[in-house]
Amino acid sequence: MMVLTAPYGIAMCQNESCCKSQTREPSVNQIIRIGMDTSKHFFQLHGVDTAERPVLRGKLRRKEMAGFFAKLPPTEIGMEACGAAHYWGRVLRELGHTVKLIAPQHVKPYIKRNKNDGRMPREYAKR
Repeated sequence: MMVLTAPYGIAMCQNESCCKSQTREPSVNQIIRIGMDTSKHFFQLHGVDTAERPVLRGKLRRKEMAGFFAKLPPTEIGMEACGAAHYWGRVLRELGHTVKLIAPQHVKPYIKRNKNDGRMPREYAKR
């Protein structure tokens, strides 16, 4: 008796015709990196996709943060190091995200052209 096995990457369907198995690539709009600016009441977010295009720009309240990041797949999150950043870094790591804290003296080069929390530059999310 001869047993048919499918080559690697091909799965046998029920009617014994061959179909290619689909491998998942990151979606074009999938957020791969988020830059976060912390404050007392609101957090500014800036996320980019695999092509480094901005796909997320928004403001969240403190109590909305954990729920928002719990729904996201694991993402790299960069923020300026401060007391609040260390706390939120621990919370986000528990949710499966990778957190990178940037020393304040290294954040200064990213602040260009009268930046404020609402106008976060794209480069801030790259580190």
